[in-house]
Amino acid sequence: MAAIDTAIRTLDALIASLEGPSGLPPGGSVAAQPPGAAAPALGLEVGEAFTKAHLVVGRVLSAAPVEGSDKLYLCSVDVGEDKPRQVVTGLRKFVAQEVLSTAHVVVILNLKPAKLAGHVSEAMILAAESSAVDGAVRVTLLAPPSGAAPGERVVTPAGPPAVAPPKECKSAAWATVKSALRVEGGRACLGAHPLSCGTAGFVTVPGVPDGASIG
Repeated sequence: MAAIDTAIRTLDALIASLEGPSGLPPGGSVAAQPPGAAAPALGLEVGEAFTKAHLVVGRVLSAAPVEGSDKLYLCSVDVGEDKPRQVVTGLRKFVAQEVLSTAHVVVILNLKPAKLAGHVSEAMILAAESSAVDGAVRVTLLAPPSGAAPGERVVTPAGPPAVAPPKECKSAAWATVKSALRVEGGRACLGAHPLSCGTAGFVTVPGVPDGASIG
């Protein structure tokens, strides 16, 4: 028994030497969360900024090249309002006209309107940017769930309640949101939390690698 007691005391001393005062490994770091564990809560700054961004589902009714530009499309987008919104987007080099002309997309409605190539843009279509195998830039549209109707709000359950957004999302707030938007597991996420349209399902970004930025 004495030999066993001595061995136990020796093992306890060894464990204690490998742990910090709180029982954590040296440096106080916590092991990574196991699969299926809840994702960490959103930071206060990101969560508050996200409530100011009015993200909704849109349905593109038409998309035509802007005359005199090799980068821009002029689009008409149904966002669930009385009339479609005019959107100027720099997707021409990345998304075929026939694809964009009938696409369901995610748009932000309350950025300050911008004038591009002589046309006022009243919203912005969101897409993910990644690199192809050959190093070329690839841009992929965010895809709302099939059951979501134009105008349906895009939210994240992890964030603050989806309060009514302000008339204008200031550039600083939108920059904070964009810094946290990325692709994870084929879904559009704010931090580690997927974007969704209520019970309709998640916003996806098919074929795009994890970590790709969204804007």
